[in-house]
Amino acid sequence: MEIRSSREEGTARLELHGELDIGTAPELESAVDEALGDGCREVILDLGPTTLLDSSGLGALIRAAREVDARQAKMAVVSPPGSEARVVIEMSRTGSVVGLRDS
Repeated sequence: MEIRSSREEGTARLELHGELDIGTAPELESAVDEALGDGCREVILDLGPTTLLDSSGLGALIRAAREVDARQAKMAVVSPPGSEARVVIEMSRTGSVVGLRDS
């Protein structure tokens, strides 16, 4: 997985390209921690380019949402309707937990 990061006015946008699974979940958690450590108050995770989201990746999204919330920041997950990641999030009924919204 490749994470492309951009920051603007306190918001970090992280585009996740490739597979978010057991092997790459720690990369997501590190990227979110780094964004929060840099003072970002909002984290947007763009899963449009994500080709696979397994249970470990879903767990990483949930942990990231909890960490962002604990630091009194906001997190949103954007993914187009019908995309691989969105289907997994919707099937697991975790959309409200991770802040799922249309891209």
